[in-house]
Amino acid sequence: MPILARDGGVDIEPHVFVAVLGASNYTFACATRTETMADWTGNR
Repeated sequence: MPILARDGGVDIEPHVFVAVLGASNYTFACATRTETMADWTGNR
């Protein structure tokens, strides 16, 4: 699932995390550039 740059070229191949919250059946998805702690905690 590449994310395209504004000029139409491929910018990044993201890492995608998907989870389902069991009690509510809500789905959560997050695409990040890397899998560092800053990506997962939102500290950029």
